[in-house]
Amino acid sequence: MFCGECGTKNKKGDAFCKECGSKLESVEVTTNKTKKEVSNAPKKPMAKSTKIIIGVVAVVVAALVALFIILGNITNPKNVAKEYIQAVVNKDGNKLYNYLNIEGDSTFVSKNVFNNYIKEKIKDDAVTNYKITEVEYSTGKLQATVRFTYTTKNSSSEKTGKVTLTKDKSKKYLFFDNWKINDSIDTAVVKDYTLKVTKGSTLTYGGIKVDKKYLDSSKSSTEYDVYVLPQVFGYETVVKAVLPSGLEIEEKVTPSTYYSTHIVSFDEDTLTDAAKNKIIEVAKKDLNTIYTSAIAKKSFADIKSNFDVKGIDLTKFEQSYNNFVIKLGNESNILTSFTVTNASIYDIDLDSNGYLEVEFKVNYDYAIKYTDYSNNEKTHSDSDYDYMTVTLTYKNGTYYLVNINELETYFSRY
Repeated sequence: MFCGECGTKNKKGDAFCKECGSKLESVEVTTNKTKKEVSNAPKKPMAKSTKIIIGVVAVVVAALVALFIILGNITNPKNVAKEYIQAVVNKDGNKLYNYLNIEGDSTFVSKNVFNNYIKEKIKDDAVTNYKITEVEYSTGKLQATVRFTYTTKNSSSEKTGKVTLTKDKSKKYLFFDNWKINDSIDTAVVKDYTLKVTKGSTLTYGGIKVDKKYLDSSKSSTEYDVYVLPQVFGYETVVKAVLPSGLEIEEKVTPSTYYSTHIVSFDEDTLTDAAKNKIIEVAKKDLNTIYTSAIAKKSFADIKSNFDVKGIDLTKFEQSYNNFVIKLGNESNILTSFTVTNASIYDIDLDSNGYLEVEFKVNYDYAIKYTDYSNNEKTHSDSDYDYMTVTLTYKNGTYYLVNINELETYFSRY
């Protein structure tokens, strides 16, 4: 402590200067007084902008904490499975499609194609209620199985099911486990599905026309065109082909990794019902014409106009008809009337000319006359059936008879 008069240094706490005797003022007292005065002075209010910043920071922190909790719940396997099950219950093809992870050419595995499948897949046994019962982890918590119970509209009894998930290496929303559904909607995607079809045919798969860009020339031949579809769904799908003649065939296929190639064949099973009905009507009409004409012993020239079609050579048909008339006339039981009552296709194939070789089961009514052992002329009428084969061509949406191969000439009197 220094004296204010002479500047002599004195001891702390001295009241008077040891050199000049002047009274010393305590700096400590002054200092304390200043502190007291300062503490009693009114405080300066906090700026409004500062309050706003503090409030915003508090809200953001609270929101981040809440978001972190919400995202943690959303991304856990139970909720991932729940969202998937709910999509199945609602038949929500748009959501379910996202579980498939489709990449590349999606022409035949598009969302529209998948939506149509979903409607058919789960329409009959729709889930009406469900409850998740437990979650089990395995493989060091890299896999999870979510079990649930459910009821359907067609059954009141409770059933059990499960959804399996695998933890992906990547994170979801940067920080959370990314659980992926393993067994989504009981379907699969088959890669490079191959279809072989008669050369020059137009092909449709699942209602989608197969573009020429899918034609694999290296695998095609003089007999077949080979199309390779990049990816298709592994469920039953309708394949249609229009042959070069215009004839349409249809069949159902179920692609898989084991059955990744299919030959679009032509037979009685792949011919459309509409085509079958047309063929049967043509056969019934033409068989009645041929039998009626043969009974009357008409020449082929007399009946040719019934079968004539531009661009078709009927020379073989004429020979077959003439031989049929001779053979029918040589029978001891002479046919006097013949009417087809019904016909159904038993077998059908394409010959080397692209014509249809059709074997029919033909039901008919007939009448004959014959001479018995006593040399008396008698008649007999009855109904019967036989298998008969004819050749047809298809032009401009119509079937035409171009030959007869195996027609019945014997008719029983008993």
